[in-house]
Amino acid sequence: MNGGTSARKVIDIIDSQSYEAGYAAGYSEAEAISFDEGYQACRLDYKKRARERKQLKIRKKRRLLYFLKQKVIGVFLLVLTIFVLKLLEGDATVALFTVPLGLTLIFSREKWWMDSYYFETRREERRKE
Repeated sequence: MNGGTSARKVIDIIDSQSYEAGYAAGYSEAEAISFDEGYQACRLDYKKRARERKQLKIRKKRRLLYFLKQKVIGVFLLVLTIFVLKLLEGDATVALFTVPLGLTLIFSREKWWMDSYYFETRREERRKE
């Protein structure tokens, strides 16, 4: 048992000598470096999440504008039908095509109007599959 205590004393002496010699400075520097790395990683993660939130907002706005545009085009088709009926003096043949199409564009929650947004979302859906 006595040998174990003297070994501890030797280890304590070596530790205290190495501390006085400046070897412990490496530990504190490594601690500071790892703290900085963790802080930078946290900042990068925050920036990434903020960018993702911004992109999600943009996607939602584009979707809203797409469907608003689709509804406006549907209303335009119905108004156009009224003008064509007056122009053709009551011939409602055009109405057989424009009224169902206009109503579909107004009330549908699916994408019917083909524009750049439509094709972009189609490409994204194909990539996901």
